[in-house]
Amino acid sequence: MKRWSLPLILFALCATSLFPAQGQAAATLAGWAPADTQALLQVNLANRTVTLNKLNVGLFIGSYLQPMRPPVDGVQPFDAFFPLDMLDLESASFAQLVLPWLGDSLALAYRTLDLPDGVNPDDVLLILPASDSFEAAAALSGAVAGQDLLRPEVSPGGALYVGDQSAIALTPSVVLIGGEALVRAALAAGAGEAPSLAEAADYQAITAALPAQPDVSLFMRGASAASALPALLSLNGEAAPLLASYGSVLASQSGIALPASLLLQGEAEALGVALDLAVSRSLVSAEIALLMPDEISEVVPDFREDLLHAVPRSAMLVYSTANAALLTDKALAALPFASSGPSLLSALPLQPSTAAPPPSSEDARFALSGLLSALDVSGASWDALRGGFSGSAVLALLPRPNNPLPVTLSLADVLLIAESGDAEGLAASFGHLLTALQLPVEPVTADDGSVRYQMTVEGADEPLLQFGAQDGLFLLGTGQVLDEAQRALAGDNRLIDQPRWDAVGAPAPGLYLDVDRLYNTFLPTAGGSVAGPVNEIGFTGSLTDDGVVQLSAVVAVTLSN
Repeated sequence: MKRWSLPLILFALCATSLFPAQGQAAATLAGWAPADTQALLQVNLANRTVTLNKLNVGLFIGSYLQPMRPPVDGVQPFDAFFPLDMLDLESASFAQLVLPWLGDSLALAYRTLDLPDGVNPDDVLLILPASDSFEAAAALSGAVAGQDLLRPEVSPGGALYVGDQSAIALTPSVVLIGGEALVRAALAAGAGEAPSLAEAADYQAITAALPAQPDVSLFMRGASAASALPALLSLNGEAAPLLASYGSVLASQSGIALPASLLLQGEAEALGVALDLAVSRSLVSAEIALLMPDEISEVVPDFREDLLHAVPRSAMLVYSTANAALLTDKALAALPFASSGPSLLSALPLQPSTAAPPPSSEDARFALSGLLSALDVSGASWDALRGGFSGSAVLALLPRPNNPLPVTLSLADVLLIAESGDAEGLAASFGHLLTALQLPVEPVTADDGSVRYQMTVEGADEPLLQFGAQDGLFLLGTGQVLDEAQRALAGDNRLIDQPRWDAVGAPAPGLYLDVDRLYNTFLPTAGGSVAGPVNEIGFTGSLTDDGVVQLSAVVAVTLSN
């Protein structure tokens, strides 16, 4: 029989007796998180072996997509994901101290969480459901005894053990480990004596928009939500001011409150992510929900799916939108930031070799204002050009790693397919705009009478840029990609006919990434093209009536046994 310390047994019994009925305790893990919690991570542990495998798969995918981050070596144990450093013990093993009595889930609550900078240990709370509260007390007796300056007490809701660096609380249903103030607040929330995160309107709105029982879920709000996108794109969050500047310029250019511009500026009220790591099917899916401010006003029309017929099979990136005019706003707003890529993408492998300091939003607006004024003076109106886009558009990137584009030396071709009420007039207006910018453009008439405009350079064996109208569509492409698009329109070598497009849900509108082609183009390896463990990624999105942006992501992976 296990020997329990007498004080631990006494306090565990006292804690249990404080609840007239166990049902009065918090019914969900979020019910134990204090109302001011900024982030909550929840993990389903119904099958621990499967869960650990899935956590490692997720970690592996993340390290592959962001190779600039510190590498992860080998399969990681539970201790790597849920360390017990807060207990300040020489050897505090999650597998030994917690797993034997842990229930079928756990949660990590953060009172503050800045993803690039990490967290203050006092602001982290482990919420550990106990399959047997007395077994939990026995297993943790050594950890309790090992705390410096230990102060045991009976607190409303459970037995509380306060050390010099952390606190442990034992209740009839969960064990709480974290900073003293946070553990006390969690005891009050769990006992119903103080508000909990589960009662918060933003948490309820996010969880209502996500699947009910995901493998892993994450909720973030406030400053934590604002830090999520910069942390995802950059190593140390340095992308935050650049993203905010671009979001501000985009809002000014479009004249409406867009989900994208608000997210870039860190103005999402809350976000949630639900991961389903279906390893057996070689797919990882993520549902993402963003709670935006009330002033959001984007109206999304229907997308014209036959535009995808023009995308050649070699495309490695496809962005589709139901609002072609808005795409022009995004492109124009991005011009002042074009040379600041490394500041934005330092965690990703696709980086330019040089970078300019990112401009402020004021400087970017000033530069765009000067450009637009110069165009107006020359007689080329940007507003008139923008007005020629009416409906859907598709933007694609096609690899050309062994034959860089003349002059720019780009390793990829760009293809734009857009709806227009007057495609011929739009092509003529775009030619006028390039001429106003003193770029050489000449019309070329084909045998069928159609006109295609070209921008060429002496000595190059292909044009730098071509654009024109075909079947009511405006087509623009670098190099000879328009010829490939025309063959695709005729039914030859279309991307949408390929299994890799179907593998990630054939996203439209949304974003499609062929990771293998992207890496083989921009990060080639000796010996030719190779297939990596992460193959394709597809994103789709929608906006609900209550201001929640819903995004779905599917990742196709190839994992060795």
